[in-house]
Amino acid sequence: MGGAPAADGLAEMKELFIIEAAKYNVFPIDDRTGERFNATIAGRPELQSGRPTQGFGQGMSLRTENTVLNVKNRSHVISAQLRIPDGGASGVLIAQGGRFSGWALYVIGGRLGYSHNWFSSEIYAVSAPNPLPGGDVSVQHQFDLDGGHPGAAGTGALLGNGEAVAEGRIEKTVPFVFFADETMDIGRDTASPVIDDYGPGAEKVFTG
Repeated sequence: MGGAPAADGLAEMKELFIIEAAKYNVFPIDDRTGERFNATIAGRPELQSGRPTQGFGQGMSLRTENTVLNVKNRSHVISAQLRIPDGGASGVLIAQGGRFSGWALYVIGGRLGYSHNWFSSEIYAVSAPNPLPGGDVSVQHQFDLDGGHPGAAGTGALLGNGEAVAEGRIEKTVPFVFFADETMDIGRDTASPVIDDYGPGAEKVFTG
């Protein structure tokens, strides 16, 4: 007759499982869910492990998340070397993710800006008060993580030619993965936009 196994039979099954699991390198058993999407948290090797910096040129697009440095849950700096033409420039400098989560560094109305999109629920944005000057300009977004749990808060600062021009709090950051089918793009934001402010289609392409 069917039914639950006897206590001694259940103990034997557990012992057998432990023996076989150890034999075939099943341990440690990982019961995490969202955490496993982030290689750093999961302790899984990733393509960019150990690299302190990574450089990209204008027009490099469609970079999947596992081919670029992981900026989640850590302090980091994003830098861009720009040439602003007469009359100013606009568009996306760099964007990762899209409408449902991600971040972008951009120029709107000649002013440098940064936004962190927390799952399309909250968008933390900071913008410089004045337009960028013409000619060669170095810009940065510097993020200082408070520390603690994945997705912790931090402070973001915009810099132009080494001078701080704006600062703002990011109270919630994307902890595990930005989005499975969104990418990182230089000089544009392909697919869905991180924010709608920089316009659709060709309007998103940086004109500097």
